[in-house]
Formats: sequence, C-alpha cells, structure tokens
Amino acid sequence: MFYNPILQFVDYLRYREAVKQADNAHEKTGERYYVMPVHPTRNDKSNKTSLIILNRNNFRKMKKKHYINHNATQRDLVNECFYCTTYSNGNGYLDEAGRKVKLANYFSYCKATRQLYKERKHENKKTWWQRILHRKSKQ
Repeated sequence: MFYNPILQFVDYLRYREAVKQADNAHEKTGERYYVMPVHPTRNDKSNKTSLIILNRNNFRKMKKKHYINHNATQRDLVNECFYCTTYSNGNGYLDEAGRKVKLANYFSYCKATRQLYKERKHENKKTWWQRILHRKSKQ
C-alpha cells in the first residue's frame, strides 16, 4: 500500500508534538516518560492514531484498571514505545539511530492502523441489493 506523503507529514507532526510534551514533562519532574500508541477499539469510528505520554506511575495505574494487560512489564513498555526520555540520572538516553528506528515503527503503526480502518469500513458497507432488501423489510 502506498503511504501518502501528506498523511506521513501529519503523522510526523503528531509524533513531534508528543515528543515535545514528553520532554517538557521530563524537565518538570525528572521522571522518565514514554510516548505510546492508543489503540482504536473495534467500535471506534475514526482512524486517528493517537499518542499518549506515560510515566511508570501512570503505567501501573493503567494496568490496575485493565487498560493495559496485567502481564505487561517495563521492558515491554520500552520496546513498544515510540519515544522515551532519559532517566532522572541521565542514563537510558535514546541515540539518533534508536530514534530513527522508533520513528519508522511509528510510521509503520500508522500505516497499519489506516489499512485496518479501511478494511473495517469495507466490511460494514452493504451492497446495493442488501440496502434494497433492508428498505423493503422496514415497510
């Protein structure tokens, strides 16, 4: 599937804004923050690929509320995130090569989400004869 450059630019702007928010939160508190995707639910009508900023405390709270699988670990959080800030002591810095890989993962995620949205939208479409039968059954 061809990835529209305009959509890729919009995705990049969304990513850059999330990274900026994570860096600002890190400057205020000194904690490590992660930029994570918000997976659209089955009933979600939009194909918007949202991002949230989490720290460890928020991660634990989301696990308790079952928004995140209770078997998820901090290592899973680091592997699945699209960006992470450093620890308060300066360790865990994400180098330029790592950032490029995470950004490529984000673009891949956006592309897959859009493809899934199109498939779901296509599943929900009725053919012309199904619409006629539906109208006749209402009468």
